[in-house]
Amino acid sequence: MGFALYRRFFVPENGSPVSFAAHIAGGFAGMSIGYTVFSCFDKALLKDPRFWIAIAAYLACVLFAVFFNIFLSPAN
Repeated sequence: MGFALYRRFFVPENGSPVSFAAHIAGGFAGMSIGYTVFSCFDKALLKDPRFWIAIAAYLACVLFAVFFNIFLSPAN
């Protein structure tokens, strides 16, 4: 976080433009979802197919984002 703030406010304008607001908002979203899921976690959740569908959808989105940035990113 400190490095991101340093790059945002102290690196010249011709540096790499990264959306720090998106990263901060994603961190807050991840923390809130994690709190919601794990604050009421019990063993019955592991038997619910909706839980595994949500995990699979999350992993599919993460893998898509990684492969998109490696192979199809317009920044390359």
